[in-house]
Amino acid sequence: MAEKHGFSFANISDHFHPWTDTQGQSPFVWAVIGGIAHATEQLELGTWVTCPTMRMHPAIVAHAAATAAAMMEGRFFLGVGTGENLNDHILGAGWPETEVRQERLEEAIAIIRLLWEAFRCAFFARARTTRCLALRFWPFDDAAHRPEPRLRSWCRPEFCVAFFSRFTIESPSLTS
Repeated sequence: MAEKHGFSFANISDHFHPWTDTQGQSPFVWAVIGGIAHATEQLELGTWVTCPTMRMHPAIVAHAAATAAAMMEGRFFLGVGTGENLNDHILGAGWPETEVRQERLEEAIAIIRLLWEAFRCAFFARARTTRCLALRFWPFDDAAHRPEPRLRSWCRPEFCVAFFSRFTIESPSLTS
């Protein structure tokens, strides 16, 4: 329906809770992306935004995003951010300060990229430990047909410029 009405891209919330009760429900984003992949042919779709540090490990996010990219044949992008208390503070752990969340996001991006690029990594850092992981499933058996998920961020411009300038990452919020 979105394609028929002229939409070329859409963003989908990766939130555990709706922001308000009037928003209704918050389904599991990765299952919904699968449905959208099946129902569309041209629509570009991305998460707005996934926090790969608090409620989901970056290796799980890398796997989910690579699967979505394969299903959507180049039409998927992964929007990432440092998270926010309502949706990412659901597992009982404390809510870290901004600097800690930024450090965790930087590490998560590195883990995600390693898994996308090499499909194996041995990564040891302060916030996470990821060892000997391999993304191995049907689209990645042939390197020539390997999908390339893209990273994007949405955040306050002053944070984006300072933080994401270290990465090759699309940041539409820098101009809006």
